[in-house]
Amino acid sequence: MSVAAFERLVHTYYGDVADLEGSGVAVLDLCFVRETIQAILNRLTPDEALPTSLYACLDDLDALLRAERNTFLMVVGQEA
Repeated sequence: MSVAAFERLVHTYYGDVADLEGSGVAVLDLCFVRETIQAILNRLTPDEALPTSLYACLDDLDALLRAERNTFLMVVGQEA
């Protein structure tokens, strides 16, 4: 996968995390996109490392998602 394609996935993930108060379908999309990102990361070899800025961005988005745990659970119908 190209860096540009990976950047688009991270951008999609950013949009999903930023709009957590959307529908349950949007949250499921967020989970699918994040799982896709992780699958790509798991397949990378040391020679295929991505720019450090992408790893940092992904780390920041994951931290934001963890911080918004209660909102995430509310949208999927669980009590926080």
